[in-house]
Amino acid sequence: MLEDNWFRFVKTAYGPPEQSKSLPTRDGAATAVESKDMPGQIKRMIDTILEQRAKGSSTLLLTTKTKLILKGLNPDQFTSASPDDETLIAKVRTIAAELGVRL
Repeated sequence: MLEDNWFRFVKTAYGPPEQSKSLPTRDGAATAVESKDMPGQIKRMIDTILEQRAKGSSTLLLTTKTKLILKGLNPDQFTSASPDDETLIAKVRTIAAELGVRL
């Protein structure tokens, strides 16, 4: 029951993953994402963080996703077709180091 409520909260608070080319900032304004040579690099980096931290545990997976969201990086916003931005890549690398994950 608690897990169902949590998923309902996350869906309500963050909504479905978006396919747009802009990312919301803390103040709600949209920031354009620059296109780079290898789209989806951020998604692959986030997936690596989630895999290494969760180690197959759904509880750890949800906890790690929540930590990423609290740090300002919603994993559901990125797809393999998402364009990459150097500042976001640097942010993902910093978060990975804080979580003890090697990319």
